[in-house]
Amino acid sequence: MQLRKGNLIHLDVYSPSSPKGTVILLHGVGGNGRLLSFLAVPLFKSGYKVICPDMPLYGYSEYTGTVNYDTWVENAAEITEHYEEEKLPMFLFGLSAGGMLAYQVACQVSGIRGVLVTCILDQRQNIVRERTASSPYLVRFGLPVMDYTRNAFL
Repeated sequence: MQLRKGNLIHLDVYSPSSPKGTVILLHGVGGNGRLLSFLAVPLFKSGYKVICPDMPLYGYSEYTGTVNYDTWVENAAEITEHYEEEKLPMFLFGLSAGGMLAYQVACQVSGIRGVLVTCILDQRQNIVRERTASSPYLVRFGLPVMDYTRNAFL
């Protein structure tokens, strides 16, 4: 799928003859659409059209410029808006970083009927940082310095 800003996103599409809805499956960092086939196939067999994009930097997608998380949000929202035109009930399912991605896309695209997600971690909360960081020193010293540095240059 050719997107407005030039990215060419590879999609694995599972399409029954008369779909009762569309599910867009969003992978996390290091993943791709084919890795989600363990979810796509049962959903397809249950009558859903399933779209599994390869987000930029992973899989077979081609991209231009610098890719960051905002690129993923923009791309996933555009893909979702495209399939929303089919007027089928639309659901987003995200795994790992794809979970937060699904949530953010659902906040932007109005026609989403449901969101299923895994691994939504708000790293702005100290308790989340402490329990997910590889080292307690990173939370106490490294992340505050990174926050200060980022905010100083914005």
